[in-house]
Amino acid sequence: MKMSNKGTMFMVQEKIKTYILIMLVISSLFFANQIWFGNKLWSSDYNFFSNWRKTDIQQTIANKEDMINPLRFVVNRGEFQLAYGKHQPTYHQLNTLLRDVYVTFFSESQISHEKVSLQQWQEVLNSRRPYYYIDFGTVSSVRVLGQIFGIRDTSISSYVQSLKESIIVPGDNLSANIVIYIKDDNDQSVNKFQLPYNKAYFEKLNEQFRHSLEIRHAFSFQLGFDTPKENSKIIIAPEILIPVVERQQTYAIQSENPLDIEKSEMREQILRAFQYTPNTLRQYVETDNTVVYTENHSTLKISPSGLIEYRALESGRGMRLTDANRETTPTVYDSLTMAINLMQSIGKINKHLHLTSDIIEDPNSPGVHSFTFDYYYNGHPILLQLEDTAVRNAIEIEIAQGTLRYYRQYVRDYSLKQLVTINVPMLNAVEEYYNRVNLYPEQMHIKQLGIGYIENGSDRVKLPHWYLKLMDEQVFHTIPAVK
Repeated sequence: MKMSNKGTMFMVQEKIKTYILIMLVISSLFFANQIWFGNKLWSSDYNFFSNWRKTDIQQTIANKEDMINPLRFVVNRGEFQLAYGKHQPTYHQLNTLLRDVYVTFFSESQISHEKVSLQQWQEVLNSRRPYYYIDFGTVSSVRVLGQIFGIRDTSISSYVQSLKESIIVPGDNLSANIVIYIKDDNDQSVNKFQLPYNKAYFEKLNEQFRHSLEIRHAFSFQLGFDTPKENSKIIIAPEILIPVVERQQTYAIQSENPLDIEKSEMREQILRAFQYTPNTLRQYVETDNTVVYTENHSTLKISPSGLIEYRALESGRGMRLTDANRETTPTVYDSLTMAINLMQSIGKINKHLHLTSDIIEDPNSPGVHSFTFDYYYNGHPILLQLEDTAVRNAIEIEIAQGTLRYYRQYVRDYSLKQLVTINVPMLNAVEEYYNRVNLYPEQMHIKQLGIGYIENGSDRVKLPHWYLKLMDEQVFHTIPAVK
């Protein structure tokens, strides 16, 4: 049966419409991509610390959001606070918005600024108006943070030297500005900035949090735990969050050692990452089956327990991480980039890691920088309590003048197991520890407190523990959170 000319023309017209529609969709996707990734607006991988002109760190690290993003965001809901870690979808939503705020902030050449009191900082945290508290976890040079954001020389460093925490207040309807408070970790001064910014995104978020069912928290100072009392010898740092519920739930986790040195592919990948030639190596085996390689004025140990250790045998010798003809002294930003490059070259064993050392330039040791990274899983830190007490961090790296002096990594991977109920309240755990160590009548000053997991080298399921770190101490103390 032949189709009429009219019917044929109709089909051609429909095909043309379809073709035009497809082209419109493709072009819209193209221009959307140009907006999103050309003008530093929104990110598909929720990376807080880089704008969309690719920085060195963004180009060289696979799981960069796990390494250099803030540890947590706290949203104020008036009578209580909501806390969000990396394991929660809302964290990434906040990360997207607040990343853009900070890119805009660090890009400003002129900005309204004033010094305010520490009392005003706490008044903001104690207020009922919406705000967003950002805990970076470590102290960072503002200049280096600007570089990580892709801004070579931020003017904000003329007001603030270093930061660990900040507050963003959307403000009221009378002003087009948002307010950013930054506590300078160098001298504990508080700086207030007025930043022109579109508040529509904050308004949408505020409405979303209005009906949130997340666990409610309060800052230590809001509950009066940051000052000594006659009937209590326990002092908890002001910005530590305390859950205001009797019980909460989280997951137990499973620990595994993915380092199989019997697999030649994995072994060769590690050797090549440290510029060792697999076929021409001198090597020997220690009594615990650790394989020791020697080459290029250095040693590399790979242990079946999951430990990798590289050491340069002579000062100034070892693995070059930068051009040998470089004329300028590497900055802490340069060395951090080198460290992440090296970690990336080792491969898939580097997962769930977060930078836990401060990013500060030491004027007394130019070009010499040390970094530590630790595992975080399910939003909580993994605390190493191994038989070898010298191993306290998942990764330790020391770089001098662009040369690797030392690298040690305790290799582990983690997965979720069953949901468990935390039936030991935080304050009960703190009191239990105080009584255990028999400190009375002395005071106990706590500077870090939260939920974590203990890694002791076994493959058993890890149950959550409360951890605390005391003032002037570097070790964590733990109390079971599940009984």
